[in-house]
Amino acid sequence: MPLLQTFDDDLKSALKTSDNLKVSVLRMLKAALKNKQIDKRGELSDDDIISVRNS
Repeated sequence: MPLLQTFDDDLKSALKTSDNLKVSVLRMLKAALKNKQIDKRGELSDDDIISVRNS
């Protein structure tokens, strides 16, 4: 399963369990990934996703 799908599934799970901290962190991560995707003007690889997550 691609990392982006894993983050989406984790976000859905956190929303269902009302884990507000996890929801907040995952939303910030998704926003950073979306910004990276816009900068790259294409799909992100798993390595790109890991580099955004680690920064």
